Amino acid sequence: MLPNIITIGAQKAATTFIQRAFEDHPEVASIPGETVTFEDPYYSVEAVSKLKEGFRRLPAKKRRVVKMAEYLSRPEVPERLHRHIPDCQFIAVLRDPVERFLSAYYHMIRYGALPVVHHSEGIPMVMSGEWARDYPLSQQLLPYGRYGEHLKRYFRYFEREQFLCLLHHEVALDSEAATRQIYRFAGIDESHKTASLARRSQAVVYSMPRLKILALRGPFCFRKTTEGKRLRTGWIGKAAWYGGEAFDRWVMEKVWKNKRPVLSDDHAKLLYEYYAADIDELEVLLSTNLGSWKHSARGGVATPGRRI
Repeated sequence: MLPNIITIGAQKAATTFIQRAFEDHPEVASIPGETVTFEDPYYSVEAVSKLKEGFRRLPAKKRRVVKMAEYLSRPEVPERLHRHIPDCQFIAVLRDPVERFLSAYYHMIRYGALPVVHHSEGIPMVMSGEWARDYPLSQQLLPYGRYGEHLKRYFRYFEREQFLCLLHHEVALDSEAATRQIYRFAGIDESHKTASLARRSQAVVYSMPRLKILALRGPFCFRKTTEGKRLRTGWIGKAAWYGGEAFDRWVMEKVWKNKRPVLSDDHAKLLYEYYAADIDELEVLLSTNLGSWKHSARGGVATPGRRI
């Protein structure tokens, strides 16, 4: 018994909001958190069996749902999903790749995957690959936003009708309508009112003073693996992590404002040029006008709507 709906991305594009909307729906069985089963280095027969067993322990429901925002960009994942779950449905929320890059950059600092360096200094380091050895995940920041390339890989194995592709700014502007659309795609009662509409999502921390203080917990929270991943370990790590989160929310957030940064014209131009061809390809692939992405990439980063 494996999932029949998977939210595959994008990073920092409301995937947690979608997962919560599924979790409180009476027709859905959902495994919380991120499900890494089908990506390297976690994939194995045993890992797939463990996922099946996880759903067997849950009450039988019409839909079985998991989320993994990394799946969108991982080249090894589509074939494995097709091998194990050929009839699966997929949800992808696509965010302006330049905006997503900036949000993910600061998110990775918070999780110890990048040094605490302002984006104005960090973008050249990422684009040149200078951080690749010490911070391997920095090499995923840019390629992740090539959504057209990633979706074409999925469409080699699955029919287009198996996908619901939403735009992040539209979800942010009317999350209730987006939730109904998601439920309708899943074939479940779309009149259900999800509590996720009222829940606060995890905000990206952009404040450099806050990030510098949060980075002090790094040695207690994370460890490196051969793939460059950093994972929370043991009760000491969890205590340091959640203690830092509480201190940030109740103390530092009130001292240092969390103003969303704006890219310089030069950096916006560099990033847009990197993504331009893929955006054009994605417009054709989805029959969607993405002109707003091209405009925002030239003029900094600002998306309307509530935070999700």
